[in-house]
Amino acid sequence: MVLAGVLALGGLAVACQPVAPPAPPPPPPSTCDPAAAATPSAQSPVTYVAVVAPHDGAPHQVTAFTATSNAGKDAKVSQLAQSSTVLAVEPNLPVHVADVPINTANYAEFSLQWGLQSAPGGADFAPAWNAGFTGHGVTVAVVDTGVDLNHTGLAGNVTAGPDFTTGGTVTGDPYGHGTHVAGIIAADDIPTGGLGGAPGATILAVRVLDATGSGSSYTVANGIEWAAQHGASVINLSLGEVGCDGVIGQAVLDAHTDGVVVAAAAGNDDSNELFAPAGYTGEDIAVAALNQLRQKASFSNWGTYVAIAAPGQSVLSTCAYTPSCIGSPTASDTAYGDLSGTSMATPFVSAAAALVKEECPSFGPDQIKAELVNHAGAVVPGYTFHSLDAGQAVAADCH
Repeated sequence: MVLAGVLALGGLAVACQPVAPPAPPPPPPSTCDPAAAATPSAQSPVTYVAVVAPHDGAPHQVTAFTATSNAGKDAKVSQLAQSSTVLAVEPNLPVHVADVPINTANYAEFSLQWGLQSAPGGADFAPAWNAGFTGHGVTVAVVDTGVDLNHTGLAGNVTAGPDFTTGGTVTGDPYGHGTHVAGIIAADDIPTGGLGGAPGATILAVRVLDATGSGSSYTVANGIEWAAQHGASVINLSLGEVGCDGVIGQAVLDAHTDGVVVAAAAGNDDSNELFAPAGYTGEDIAVAALNQLRQKASFSNWGTYVAIAAPGQSVLSTCAYTPSCIGSPTASDTAYGDLSGTSMATPFVSAAAALVKEECPSFGPDQIKAELVNHAGAVVPGYTFHSLDAGQAVAADCH
């Protein structure tokens, strides 16, 4: 999808017999003593965590210590008891999110979603999902043409923000572009549909482009500023214009100052010319597009401002009922289709940013950008930027 001006860049029954009631479940354990399972030694030291209530009335405190014997553990507890009441002591146990791991076999369209997979040109999201990260608790603003709020892949996972083109709030997506972008980020469509890179994230739909996919500096800047001030941790800008735009650039800078990650499409002119707002201020993440061979897509811009590249050619995602999705979908609430463009590459980066933000909630936009860029995949042949690797970024473990 070309980005020009400020534009958007798919039985029988048997005789009745008495049935015995099911056996009751076993009772829970009568005791819970994690410490009983730990035997510290010089070869296998154990780290303990204690909750103490200081004798001076200060708030309860959590402290940690390591012991190489039970005697050493008891001595440390006795030491703590001199100044505090020891309320609890146990080994420092691992804790994980309570999400059920994503089983990609549950998604009928996943086999066609090459951009989420590892080879040959995908961004390899599965290791991040397997580690328990889905973007839960992270809000990603799709500043675009709106979003189909009723699509089966997105329903219940989208918050309607303002419509800066006609007033009021977002009620749908008459162009279809924003719905496709949102699905790449956060679709979760069991069993007949597809999956997004961060299916646990919340989409905040902010409409700044009209029914032809066009907008202005005024609408786009307003959308960025509003999203940054209303809970977005990530803003996706699959739009732009050739050259400079100080108004949109300032809005991006403001969002960055507010601690928001901004991912922006690099443009579709097979050029190294500046494409705003991608890379215009240096505060956002400018995204080029890749094909399935991990090569730069023929249409993608490639300027020095590009920070990273992501899948952008023939990308399958959610479609609104509009001609913009290949295949002329017949049902707006279930349709999937392919689109190409840096518009499609950018939401892969936004999804990966949401996963890193979930893993490292204290990280600001520069730290998240560094995680994505410094732990990216192979360099794109012939260029200086690397391909997105969501699994590696999450495996970096908040460095």
